[in-house]
Amino acid sequence: MPTVQSKFEQFVLNYIPPSVLQLIIQSSTAQKYGAFWSLAAFIFSLKYLYYRKQKRLEEELRRKSGRKFSTSHSIHVNGEFLRQMKFLLKIMFPSIWCKETGILLSHTSILAAKTFLSLYVAQLEGTIVKEIVQRLEESI
Repeated sequence: MPTVQSKFEQFVLNYIPPSVLQLIIQSSTAQKYGAFWSLAAFIFSLKYLYYRKQKRLEEELRRKSGRKFSTSHSIHVNGEFLRQMKFLLKIMFPSIWCKETGILLSHTSILAAKTFLSLYVAQLEGTIVKEIVQRLEESI
């Protein structure tokens, strides 16, 4: 499976002419990084400007079509994702009373207790340090 970096490299290499590639290969490492990131920033800015232009055109079409233009953004969850998640949860936890569910609940409760204890200890340490500093001020 290709990584994000290799996909990005393929994307950038598709837009670079061979003469520019030859120039980049002969450059020093710092120049290569600079050229690569400036080119990447340039391509990103082009894609961003194109995206903004498309959004603007879509807004104009919505306004001209007479439909109400909604400024609120709602979150939508894909039904296929929910079906797959339900399938995976059935595999992970066959029933409420199974061993895996007990392990997950005990692990979660222990982590929550650890978090609250850490906060309590930090508060106690802060109080102790405050008392020590006040006593040092009095002795000086």
